[in-house]
Amino acid sequence: MAAAASPATAAAVREAAPAHRQIGIRPGHGPAPFRIGFLAKPSSRWAAISVPPGPRRAAPAASAARERVTEEEERPVSVELEPIASEQQLDWVLGEARQLQLPIVLLWMASWCRKCIYLKPKLEKLAAEYH
Repeated sequence: MAAAASPATAAAVREAAPAHRQIGIRPGHGPAPFRIGFLAKPSSRWAAISVPPGPRRAAPAASAARERVTEEEERPVSVELEPIASEQQLDWVLGEARQLQLPIVLLWMASWCRKCIYLKPKLEKLAAEYH
């Protein structure tokens, strides 16, 4: 059972934890919009909860969360990778990506390669995140 943290202990953890280790703060982007952050020291077995100062606005946060969930529900879980069988097809794909200003990842793999077979579903899932 975890012991309750005193305010002084929570402040010490907050001072000891670097900003990039705090959930809710993105390196180089400043604090994230109104979130509860969990502060944890790597050697400790507990975490303190820090609520940002200011008025508590649950409704905007809840609606933003609903929007994120709706967007995530519309995204595919994975995307089937398309094989490129010819030089002309490769040129067409690269041209389309350039015209639409989209990044493209080319995966060279062999159907007999164990590592390639292992990576394929992971790359399909990654492609779905950016779809």
